[in-house]
Amino acid sequence: LRIASILAALVATSSLMDILGFQLAMFLLLCFLFLVLGKQTLWASLTLSLFGSVGVYHLFSRYLDVSLPMAALPLLSAIGL
Repeated sequence: LRIASILAALVATSSLMDILGFQLAMFLLLCFLFLVLGKQTLWASLTLSLFGSVGVYHLFSRYLDVSLPMAALPLLSAIGL
């Protein structure tokens, strides 16, 4: 059941990444993994997810020059997601 939920979360993340952008999709994935599967507290999950998604984005985009998807929704793309 855990493996199926991880696979479903990965499929959902990959399908939403073009719409929501890398940072928000990764944030939601990490929140799910920490809260549901990792059984972390809400604050720990939100904090780790925020730093994890923003940190990985900046590592790949700034230092490794990898192009990651930006949000397709105008509201999200206007704030840099």
